[in-house]
Amino acid sequence: MEKKIEEAARAINRAGYTVEFAPPRVGALTWLTSRIAGPGGLYNLGNVLALVAGPALLLHASWGQIGVLEAIHQHLIGTPEAIWLTSSILTFLIAGEIYHRAYQPYAAAATRLIQWGDLLSGVAAVLLAITLILVGNTGLALVAGALLAGGKLGNAILPSLHLRGEVRLAALLRYSAIVSRAPSLAVYGWVVLEGLQAAIPLADLMMPLVMIVCFLLWLAADLLLLRR
Repeated sequence: MEKKIEEAARAINRAGYTVEFAPPRVGALTWLTSRIAGPGGLYNLGNVLALVAGPALLLHASWGQIGVLEAIHQHLIGTPEAIWLTSSILTFLIAGEIYHRAYQPYAAAATRLIQWGDLLSGVAAVLLAITLILVGNTGLALVAGALLAGGKLGNAILPSLHLRGEVRLAALLRYSAIVSRAPSLAVYGWVVLEGLQAAIPLADLMMPLVMIVCFLLWLAADLLLLRR
């Protein structure tokens, strides 16, 4: 079809007319849809939401008492725990971008890109586990962190080992990352449930609710990687 259009354009040009083809315009909605498509887009949608929600909620709760820059500083790098958490999310963001590029049409070395995404996700999972230990959630950190980091790092290393049953082992490692979401979802779900039973204002439950949405997005992305 494109070849026929080009031939017709040349014929019209030879007749003394000028035909120009403008590149297709990509609207904001189309660009956004393409950015959140695939596992990388879902991962980073959750990552950005987790990164932005904290300062935004802190600023809302302390409106008139704290400035925007102070809220961002306090939530992202104000404490050692915040620094570890921010480092973890930023590493997850880079991994998400790599996953996104791996799933682009005709992506070169897609398997290698996914391997790098897994490696960085595993590193980020370790940073997140350190964060949870610092804030006192040692049990959650050990269980969820070991499952997520083990699954991601295992898939990053696996292509270099050439083991028998490699495909089955890769699937099991993907399932490990999926199962790692369960403890966090259970903890945040329990916090929200207890808060509702205690008639705590909904504004005080927004962060746990946001994190539930984030974990569901990450879970959906895990499932897409498993399908591959």
